[in-house]
Amino acid sequence: MKKLDCMARPPILITVGLLLLFYAFRARGEDATPSKDFELAEGDRVALIGNTFVDRERQGGYIETALTVRYPGRRIQFRNFSWPGDTVDIQLRPLNFGDLKEHLERYRPTVAFLSYGLNEAFEGPDKLESFIEGYRRILDVLSDLEVREVVLIGPNPHEAKGNPLPDPTEHNKNLAVYTEAIGKLAAERGYPFIDLFEALGRGLKQEVPFTDNGIHLNDYGFRLAAREIDRRLHGDRENWSIDLEAGEGVLQKPTGVKVENLESAPGSVSFAGVSACLPPLPLGEVETPGGGIQLGAGTEGDRLLSVRRLAPGNYELRIDGALVAAGDAKNWEAGMTWTTGPEYDRLEELRRAIVRKNQFFFYRWRAHNGEYIYGRRAKSSGDAYGQGNAGNEQFPAEMAEFERLIAEDENRILELAKPQEIRYELRKADGSK
Repeated sequence: MKKLDCMARPPILITVGLLLLFYAFRARGEDATPSKDFELAEGDRVALIGNTFVDRERQGGYIETALTVRYPGRRIQFRNFSWPGDTVDIQLRPLNFGDLKEHLERYRPTVAFLSYGLNEAFEGPDKLESFIEGYRRILDVLSDLEVREVVLIGPNPHEAKGNPLPDPTEHNKNLAVYTEAIGKLAAERGYPFIDLFEALGRGLKQEVPFTDNGIHLNDYGFRLAAREIDRRLHGDRENWSIDLEAGEGVLQKPTGVKVENLESAPGSVSFAGVSACLPPLPLGEVETPGGGIQLGAGTEGDRLLSVRRLAPGNYELRIDGALVAAGDAKNWEAGMTWTTGPEYDRLEELRRAIVRKNQFFFYRWRAHNGEYIYGRRAKSSGDAYGQGNAGNEQFPAEMAEFERLIAEDENRILELAKPQEIRYELRKADGSK
């Protein structure tokens, strides 16, 4: 049987609800043409570079998750080299820690994602030229290291949050100027550019808050950003859809999923399915003044099942025994979607494994007790107080333990990203006639 390809891009069959929700946060009518030839390969080492935007990605893992599920079965390594407060020119580090170039030379990335500009835009257009020159210097380092793929991510807009937070109008004017300049720099170098300023509304008022404080994305904002980055690099995802008839079990050609062992009757349908890849991140789980929105709430799903010629009645869809959707025969004929169930549970488990792995690397790379690992006390002073503290022999073993934990999580991430066969059962709800 033909192998499913998560990267395939057939004509779009996406629900209207999701389109309205997602495209409200980016320019309408914009083509989802993927960046030319972008692809992560087996064995790639990806460096994420930037300031607080990239650092907060480490804590949520949304962008890395979106990229990981695009390549099930490929071992791809991600390392987050962010530092809050960095600019392209000012990157303060502890004594003996080493600068960004030194750490990248040690890691030897094959792919790099960079995000700068939100901090620098506060300086206004007068500093734009020096900003671009500083950005070029960082890109030159990557060029010297022969990094195969480089992606520039533009800054997100400054969201208006009202008093006591500042009015973002002037900052957004500057962000528009800086975003345009970053886009031109990307084109000059032949790099993909992700315009988050445009995608997240250019600072215009949005119905759902996407930042915590106006400039730092919340979970919802990062989910939107992750989807936009994925979409810009790869194009629209292959649609996951199954269309069949009850009774005789006539199955139209499914997309995004392999269907086997189909059993069908007028009042029930069941089959085994293996998806090409895990679903994209749902857009739910938003904190609002009125309370939290549950994961998936208000979001149309990315899985679509249509079943025609069902006997009248109410039906429930269970996946590996878990109830994920319910509706009457007419609802199922039109097509039903869902945002819960085993695949979404697996996706969340994958994201959490990525966050844990990133935390281990953070402890390894930016050790809290760095004074004793790379600082002034990294070597014993020979006095009574130095012995047993400075140059402690246990630190190399502890650092090696972090590497073991990171490798363990990376093996887990590799396995979690591979979709598994699951059982779908559509049957009449209890008591339905």
